[in-house]
Parts: sequence; C-alpha cells; structure tokens
Amino acid sequence: MNQYLFFIEGSYQAGLLQLGTGYAINFFISVIPLGFITTWVYVKNNRSMMASIFFHIVVNFFQEKIAMTPQTKCIETIVITAAAVGIVLANKEMFFETDHVGRILEINNENTADR
Repeated sequence: MNQYLFFIEGSYQAGLLQLGTGYAINFFISVIPLGFITTWVYVKNNRSMMASIFFHIVVNFFQEKIAMTPQTKCIETIVITAAAVGIVLANKEMFFETDHVGRILEINNENTADR
C-alpha cells in the first residue's frame, strides 16, 4: 500500500519522491530489514501483534523525535540492516527452520497442549 502514497500530494512518500528517486528507493529498501526485526519482535513475544504494533509506534516516534532527514534515514537504513543481520544470525533456527512447513496447525496444537 505504501507505494501508492508516493502519488498522493502532501504525503511523506510524495515528498521523498520530490526530493529524489534515491530517497524513495531507500524507503522501500528500509522496509526489508525492518520487516525482519518486526518479525523477530512478533515471534519472541509469543506471536503478539500488540508487541509488533508497539515496536512500529516506537520506531516512528523516535524518527520524528530525532527529526530525521531523508539523508539521515539513509544512514538509518544501514544501521537497521546491520541490526537485522545480527538478529537473523543470532536466531538462525527461528528464521531458517522448516519443521513447521505443512504442519503449522499440528505444531500450534502441540504448543497449546504443553501449556
């Protein structure tokens, strides 16, 4: 949905596009490592959507509080990417295991029975 915001006058994304295509591309690139981190927050908090939502709110709040410019958001993308790589490497089993493929309901029932 974010891609459409680039064409809505007055939106943050439209402003990025006016500043330069590179800033718009950085926006899309930054979504990828942030998605990995948000997934990690979600899984580590017992699949809590509220934890993911709270994490997203905190990220947005601090971006506004720090008053990040499009240039500093490019640096932020590098930092977030490094953090995401570190999280993925530290949690390889969570990101790369395949036991759940085709068995997600069975595993969910097993986990519920264990509680």
